[in-house]
Amino acid sequence: MDKIIKCVAFTIVTAVVISIAYRPLALKDTNGGESEIYSATAEFYNTDRDLVDAVFLGSSHCYNSVYPALLWENYGIASFDMAISAQSVESTYACLKEFLKRQSPKVVFIETYTMISDEMNDEGSTIRNMLALKSSADSARLVLESDIENKSDYLLRWPIVHTRYRELTRDDYIRYGIDSYGRGAEMRMGEGGCFISEFAYKEEITTISDRNKKLVDDVLALSKKYNFRPVFFLSPYTVFEGEKEISNGIKEYVESKGLTYIDFTGMTRALGFDAAFDMMGDMHHLNMNGAKKITLSLGAYIDANFDLPDHRGDEDYYQWDKDLELYYHILDINKLMNAYGTDDYLRLLSDCSGMKIILSLEGDFENTLEDLAYFRIDPSTVGIGGKWVYENGNAVRVMDNLPGNTKIIGLSRYDAVKLTYNPDNLTSNVIYNLTPCVYTENGLNVIAYDTVRNRLFDVSCFE
Repeated sequence: MDKIIKCVAFTIVTAVVISIAYRPLALKDTNGGESEIYSATAEFYNTDRDLVDAVFLGSSHCYNSVYPALLWENYGIASFDMAISAQSVESTYACLKEFLKRQSPKVVFIETYTMISDEMNDEGSTIRNMLALKSSADSARLVLESDIENKSDYLLRWPIVHTRYRELTRDDYIRYGIDSYGRGAEMRMGEGGCFISEFAYKEEITTISDRNKKLVDDVLALSKKYNFRPVFFLSPYTVFEGEKEISNGIKEYVESKGLTYIDFTGMTRALGFDAAFDMMGDMHHLNMNGAKKITLSLGAYIDANFDLPDHRGDEDYYQWDKDLELYYHILDINKLMNAYGTDDYLRLLSDCSGMKIILSLEGDFENTLEDLAYFRIDPSTVGIGGKWVYENGNAVRVMDNLPGNTKIIGLSRYDAVKLTYNPDNLTSNVIYNLTPCVYTENGLNVIAYDTVRNRLFDVSCFE
């Protein structure tokens, strides 16, 4: 009997330890980590039930093309991108089934690049699709029905993630606010080098594959069970030879079922879409300019064909308000990243939404007094120098440069900056967490903290 109790206790303790260890080791992103790490599925699981009226599924073509923030701002539509990088058709169906466990959308959009190109051909993409959803019978079925090797490893999960020890970062232990209010979109800029190819206007048809036909049929069956309307669409990209024919075959089959297929690759002229301006430069993904055009076009379509409620002003939908704040914050960040010269940078930084800025005047700072005007600080009031916190257009003087003065400013739950004045060690007068942030001992030091995403944005100095 004692042996049985010990065995059961050992099993329970082992399971608990593995479960705790799995949390930091689990892969945290569904976008391939191309810009910042984020997880659309984490954002989904952190959304209260029965709030989403429109959902978009697909690969990176989907989450780079549709911005729920803009559908919210312009129509009050509560939407979500349940999209994963290189999402396969099997993963699309599994994600939809998982979504329907918590939400009751009226319309479901499937971005069909996932049906045209089987992108899930590398380990990272496979892991993101096989392990993004919580463990369930459906996630296990996804593994079993996918064309992958080592299925038992993906079913157990631990054999896949236990190799990540050396690559663990702070992101694996501390997740940022976007996991709570992000709506699945990835908002990025960058442009140049793309074009709309001649293949985008091909009219020939390649008969739909059995695999794609199954997805359409399965989604249609779910729509009857859960009472939503499926819509299929193809976002603009540089179409390669043979791909438009596949898209035409999908369109033919979708429409034969009485459903809608919107092919934006053939509508770019009508939309005023300029690939050189509206795409990332990688031949595949839209930037924020292009995504706005596609999103608003889809919004107009939804508005004309579906009677979805306008939830703006409803406090239950605060995550969509926060997502819209993120959208404009990223626009400001993009302007900052492309600033030309010191004056342009400081002007944009001082007007950037969602930024808390620590200003520190050290040593001989006379040459930088004019820079303080960008932060609404009168140079005649700086005296012996000191430290300021600037936020929302207001600068608050925290302390003078007097030996022994110390102040700790909380930035978030996990981040803080310590301000002090030590004339014998000026480089330690501003410390972010444990990192000294005084880059010049004679001039203005600027520490910019992103309060929307809760992370250090930049440390710079001016002499």
